[in-house]
Amino acid sequence: MMSTSNETTHWRASGPYLPRLASKTSLLEETRLFLLAYARLGDIEASRQVLITEELPQRSRTTRVTIVEIVQIRLTRWHPPAWVLEDLMTFAQDGHQAELQAALLLHTARQDVLFYDIIQQVVVPRWFAGERELIRADIQRFLDAAQSTHPEVAGWSHSTRADRRANCASCGHAAPDTTASSRRDLSRTSRPAS
Repeated sequence: MMSTSNETTHWRASGPYLPRLASKTSLLEETRLFLLAYARLGDIEASRQVLITEELPQRSRTTRVTIVEIVQIRLTRWHPPAWVLEDLMTFAQDGHQAELQAALLLHTARQDVLFYDIIQQVVVPRWFAGERELIRADIQRFLDAAQSTHPEVAGWSHSTRADRRANCASCGHAAPDTTASSRRDLSRTSRPAS
């Protein structure tokens, strides 16, 4: 359908833990609006402009620009193959917020090293254990343990750490429904990396 770029897909970010992107995990509705605009317009820049000028409800243009930049970084910076954005657009169009959130979690977590590690080392094991509740203390324990391999965490302020705990703990509630009654197949969004 449409391509984000001719550049190589970067399946997973690497490097130090950065608190910036994980601080805006609550932009689900704004991300949905971006995906709907992209499905309608077929162009990233046009989608960006229509969100900034027409569709986002925030009063401040500066806030709208910042939101669109964060959403665009999450969705396109890694140059995903077309099928990823097609799947995300489908979830956005279906209108099921929990399923869109789970699909976004799967794809966008790869682009934030901290978020990815929390998902892989804290959230996923809990989901497989049947635990659907994630609390801030779980994230704090992870951050404490991570300081040995990611010393940058030790330099974060108390408020920065508190924000990461709160935002990352909220991602634990995006667990896909893995019961037999769930008919939506989220596995189609996790095709193997090339």
